[in-house]
Amino acid sequence: MQPLSFGRWEHWMLASAVVMGLAALAWRLWDGSRAWRQRHHRIDTARSRSGTLAMPLQGGNASAMASPPAPPPAAARPGPHSALYDNPHPTLRIQYTDIYGQASDRVITVERLDLYRQVIVARGTGREDLRTLSIGRIRIARDAGTGAHFSLGQWIDRMRSRQAGTAHDA
Repeated sequence: MQPLSFGRWEHWMLASAVVMGLAALAWRLWDGSRAWRQRHHRIDTARSRSGTLAMPLQGGNASAMASPPAPPPAAARPGPHSALYDNPHPTLRIQYTDIYGQASDRVITVERLDLYRQVIVARGTGREDLRTLSIGRIRIARDAGTGAHFSLGQWIDRMRSRQAGTAHDA
């Protein structure tokens, strides 16, 4: 076995410096792409919360931004069960997909609708059975008393217009 010469030692140091430089460059590229993904995720979340796909630009038409959006036509149309859709705390039988991907069937009483997080806070049949259910995971909703189809979209529009009406009155 030959002892390491000075020339070989320099080659190993140069190779390790190149490897460290490539690792630092890879880390910088990965971190930049992660920040870019987070930024675009926040923009997409803000767009979905606002209900529009276009973000308002600074310096845009201020008068158009000041007027509230008109309520959707489905919320203004009275249906056969319009009294049910005016109830902020309906009792529903829902079929939804839980966080583990399993289909579940449950009777709930809506406690609160959180439009910001797109969830329904509901009480189940048990006394301490308080759950937070994502609106997107609910597949079918029916009135627990009559079994009639319950349109979550129409109910959410009614609650949204009711909240907008109380905000303008105050």
